[in-house]
Amino acid sequence: MHRVAVVIAFGVLLSGCGVGPGLKGNDTGGIIPYAQVDPRTAQDMAVAHCAQFNRYPKATAVDARYGGYYSFACKIDRHYDPALAAVAIRSGW
Repeated sequence: MHRVAVVIAFGVLLSGCGVGPGLKGNDTGGIIPYAQVDPRTAQDMAVAHCAQFNRYPKATAVDARYGGYYSFACKIDRHYDPALAAVAIRSGW
């Protein structure tokens, strides 16, 4: 029983260890820690984030130092038509 308690306590202590905070944002944009990802990965993360809101990312700044951020805005595509997107999804596009 004592071993189980030690394993659980160790797991709880390690749950706080990780790579740190990742992408933070909402439907208007977000930030990605510079030290954690390369520029291509940051771009892919921004695309995936904005796609949740049917938007596309536009880079706004790069603070290229440890502790800095990639920042981006999620822009609305004026040509996006939800009805056409639904048809494309249903047809397997």
